[in-house]
Amino acid sequence: MSELLAVLAAVARGVRYVAVGGFAIMVVLMGADWAVRTRRLNPFSRVARFVRARVEPRLRSIEGRLVRAGTNPSNAPLLMLLVVAVAALLLIFITDSLVAVVAQAVLAGTAGPRAVLVLLVSWTFGLLRLALLVRVVSSWIQVGRHSQWVRWAYVLTDPIIQPLQRLIPTIGMIDISPIVAYFGLVLIERLVVPALLG
Repeated sequence: MSELLAVLAAVARGVRYVAVGGFAIMVVLMGADWAVRTRRLNPFSRVARFVRARVEPRLRSIEGRLVRAGTNPSNAPLLMLLVVAVAALLLIFITDSLVAVVAQAVLAGTAGPRAVLVLLVSWTFGLLRLALLVRVVSSWIQVGRHSQWVRWAYVLTDPIIQPLQRLIPTIGMIDISPIVAYFGLVLIERLVVPALLG
């Protein structure tokens, strides 16, 4: 069992190194692209030719989106850097979460049936809290509830949110029922888990 946990920790460490290394490479590439665009580098140098041949074609789709949004297309390297940073952080978070889930499952499996039950209850509350967060963030970035990416969050949280929306009035245009549901789940978990352990 300890060997499995050591392998999982090594995998998580490796993913962190790859994510940070990939981000560092993108910083160099996007910095070079910015330097070429702003004429800080000689436009006829090897670096400038490499950037125009290899980097800029990959940024054209982002530039097109920026133009359609009415912003300056020269911000494409910065936007790409932001996207890569978010992707690297998500990769690290997902890997660490999966490693933690497997480690919890292994430890609960060796501790007996009550520990497995407590773990399943904790995971259920964690999944519901995650679904609430996804629901809130998707409403901020205007992703529809029927999108394949967020539909699961609405399916899981509608039984909690809809009764709360009937009870709790909105504050201006702000619906606070997801916040109430989130803290309600935290409170219920803190009551249920110790009762199962006791």
